Amino acid sequence: MKHLKMLGAVAVAAAALTALSGVGTASADFICTESNTPCGKAIASLESSLIGGTVRIKDEGGTVISTCSGSKLNVKKEFEGVGVRVGGAITALTWTGCTASTVTVANGQMMIENKKGTTNGTLFSGKAGEIQITVGTLLGSCVFTTGLGTDLGAFAGGINAAFQINAPLTRVSGPCLGKATWEGEYQVTNHTAVYVHAS
Repeated sequence: MKHLKMLGAVAVAAAALTALSGVGTASADFICTESNTPCGKAIASLESSLIGGTVRIKDEGGTVISTCSGSKLNVKKEFEGVGVRVGGAITALTWTGCTASTVTVANGQMMIENKKGTTNGTLFSGKAGEIQITVGTLLGSCVFTTGLGTDLGAFAGGINAAFQINAPLTRVSGPCLGKATWEGEYQVTNHTAVYVHAS
C-alpha cells in the first residue's frame, strides 16, 4: 500500500510539471550550443534583440497599430525533459522607438518544441503564463494577450539562431478590433549558435 501511495505521488508531480510547461512530444526536447548529441554544453537562457528593421502589432483588418524599431526578448530555461517543451519564464520583453505606446504588462512564458528531423523549433506560450501587451491608440489603450499554449511562430536553430514571431493576439480590453498579430524577428545574442534537439 505504501508503495502504491508513493507511485501516486510521483504521478501527480509529473502531471503538475506537464501542466506548467506545456505538453510536447514524447521525446525529450532540449537546447544547446552544439549541433550534435549528446550535447556537452547546455543553455540556461536565451537573450535576443530585434533584427530586420521593425516589430509590428497589426489588427485583424491589416492596420498596423504600433511599429517599434527596437525590442528585446529574453527567456529563462526552467523546463526541459521527456514529454515537455523546453523553455520557461520570459524575463524581458521590451519595446523602444514605437509609433504608439507599447508596454508588456505580463511577460508570461515561452516554450520551444523540436520540429521532427531538424534542429529548429515551434514556439508556444506557456500553459501557466500568457503574454499581455498594452498598445496606446487615439481612442484609448488596448490590452492584448497571447492566451495559453498558443503557437507563437518558429525558432530558427543554428548559427545566428532567431525567434521568428508571428503570434496571434486576442484583445482583452480597449477600443481596438478583437484580434491582432505580433510580428518580428529576434536574433539570439548571448550564444553564437543554438540548436533545438529531441532525443
